[in-house]
Amino acid sequence: MAWSSLVTSPGRSSRCGGAPGTPSAWETPPAAPADRRLVLSGGFTVIDRQQRRLHDRAHALGFVDLGSYLVAPSRSDASLTQLAGELHTTIDVIRRLIDQAGIHRSSPKVRSARQRRRATDQRLTQRAAQLGFPNLQAYLSDRVTRQAWPLAQVAGELGIHQDTVTDRLDRYGPSATTQTAR
Repeated sequence: MAWSSLVTSPGRSSRCGGAPGTPSAWETPPAAPADRRLVLSGGFTVIDRQQRRLHDRAHALGFVDLGSYLVAPSRSDASLTQLAGELHTTIDVIRRLIDQAGIHRSSPKVRSARQRRRATDQRLTQRAAQLGFPNLQAYLSDRVTRQAWPLAQVAGELGIHQDTVTDRLDRYGPSATTQTAR
């Protein structure tokens, strides 16, 4: 039944033209028996306006929902400032959402070390590209395996410490560190 056809009380027509005896939209319905309950299932969640806005923003950034957004950047150690900026909210809101979701972030020391490693990897990839290689792994494979350069020479060409070369060889291969460590 359409809302426009309802009348104000039984026996009287309203302006909307409802038939006499039609229930009124303004009348209070009778109380339900005590054994009736509303049961919600299947992942239904009531969210407030702020959470809806944040959910929509996360969706616009390419995530299924706010929870998946919070998990993904936290794994890559994004700062709370960065998360707040992307969602157009405050650091306090982000901190509360992360706590509510039970997401455990790495310590600041670990996050800083990972960020330095990523920056070094980017710099090494750029240097490998300048030397004509598609990526760092191709560069290391050529210099260490094919040309059998000592690690000190590789480190010199890349402008890094020899321990960094050893670390990247362990991560990217080839595992030729024992043959070329001269």
